[in-house]
Amino acid sequence: MLASEFKSNQFQVINPNIPLREASEMMLKYGVNILLAIKQKRIVGYISARSILNLSEYDFHRFKVKDVMNRSLLFCFENQDIQAIAEKMRRQSIPYAIILDHNQELRGIFSLYDISERWSGKLARGKNE
Repeated sequence: MLASEFKSNQFQVINPNIPLREASEMMLKYGVNILLAIKQKRIVGYISARSILNLSEYDFHRFKVKDVMNRSLLFCFENQDIQAIAEKMRRQSIPYAIILDHNQELRGIFSLYDISERWSGKLARGKNE
């Protein structure tokens, strides 16, 4: 299976200098759990809803996205094998993979959770068939 079969287009991009309060509001507005931080047309990190929820109220009002964003990124191409990507994600403890096309344009994102959900569903259906 290819990365393009797992990608989600359920993400938004954000400037890393935005206050966390605004990032949180943006997640709620668009119904997403992750925001990709973009600086000078480059993805420099991401922030997840979980990251924001783990902060104290003091930190929430004090920090910007860049202060708490995760900078551990894994990039892959749409036509790459999902199993190899998943193994790399697991080995490096990176929960999200960012999918690019061969022009380096952002095409989507997926998580290890997305992969396990899809594979467990296929396994369950296979047992019943």
